[in-house]
Amino acid sequence: MKVLIIEDEPAQLAGLQDFFKKEFSEFEVTGVREFEAAKSILKKGDFDLAILDILLNGVPVFNALKEIPLEGKQLLFITGNQNFAIKAFEFYAVDYIMKPYSNQRLKESIEIALRRRRMFEPNYINQYQFMLDDVSRSAIEAIALPVSNGQILVKLKDIIAIQAERSYCVIYTLEQGKIIISKPLAWIDKLLAPEGFFRVHRSWMINPAHVKQFIKQQGNSLELTGQLIVAITDRSKNKLIAWFKNTTLFG
Repeated sequence: MKVLIIEDEPAQLAGLQDFFKKEFSEFEVTGVREFEAAKSILKKGDFDLAILDILLNGVPVFNALKEIPLEGKQLLFITGNQNFAIKAFEFYAVDYIMKPYSNQRLKESIEIALRRRRMFEPNYINQYQFMLDDVSRSAIEAIALPVSNGQILVKLKDIIAIQAERSYCVIYTLEQGKIIISKPLAWIDKLLAPEGFFRVHRSWMINPAHVKQFIKQQGNSLELTGQLIVAITDRSKNKLIAWFKNTTLFG
């Protein structure tokens, strides 16, 4: 696997290179500090995973990414600036890590990138050929979601919840972290409601298989897998309780 590190701070770049030597020594790692050099390497596409700082010599790295075909490429942003998260996920970022961070946090994100990369391999793609707008299929195992660099296949059982964010949706998953798509929640509702997902709030849809507990404090809410807290309406709560009582888990 070829890794490109784009970081203008020498100490940060050296630290990342040392991390890969210790944790992923089999990877081929290239580090660059200058914007134009980074832009040139990105355009060549000779990388599988790019680890990027948001501002490179004062220039937003997004300026370079707009001109580059990114299909099958994995992007991981590491930054001290929290204001670009939505923009980063528009480029289908694996993760958006704030400095300072732990090596364990970084390692987990890279493992997600590895799983995502496998999903672009021909054998995987040929195994699942799902049309984006086919809502008539029953008992589907995965769906194809539109992202900035193509489509991504996501197993339904791995989807924890979906949150409406302006004109976007943030999809929380087990294996692939957060996925942002430029579709409204109504589009997701139409796609996933027939598969047992619940619209519990105007801004949230959840997979009931990931519900851990109901929380009464500060209004009705749910705790989901990954300690994700989701607000729900009274009507949705009653509907969920009724659903749980009718499952085999509750006899």
